[in-house]
Amino acid sequence: MVAVFVLLEAFIALFNWNGDRVLLERYISKKTEREFHSSNLRVRLGMSPTIQMRDVYFGNAKWSKDERAMAKIEMLEFSVSFCATSPIGSSCRAWRSHARELVFERLPDNRKNWILSDPSDTSPSKLRISALSVEHGNLRYIDHGESFSLDI
Repeated sequence: MVAVFVLLEAFIALFNWNGDRVLLERYISKKTEREFHSSNLRVRLGMSPTIQMRDVYFGNAKWSKDERAMAKIEMLEFSVSFCATSPIGSSCRAWRSHARELVFERLPDNRKNWILSDPSDTSPSKLRISALSVEHGNLRYIDHGESFSLDI
């Protein structure tokens, strides 16, 4: 049993994450029905795995009233904590980015462009972001249900 665990750990540690980045891009693009790509993917394993991506582009939802991309990010880094007792399942402890542009948008029916699911999904996100840090970029939040917008 210990040998199986060691082999599994070695496989995960030696896995070519960047080489299979295109598979992740295709999966996200298909699931969200939006263009998604990046130039580099790096994963550091640990109790809270850290994922780093470069040159991230995530197109906006078709229903969006803002024609810009949802995200254009030079460097994105986040740590993931998996908690079985949490009602949402997992959370991002820290999300840090050197973003050129981020546009978060919510419709009155509760569709959100930042959810990585079907574009018509109105359910609560299964991922909670505990902290967000944006350096050298523009952040825009538009809430069409509350007639509220914020540009930073």
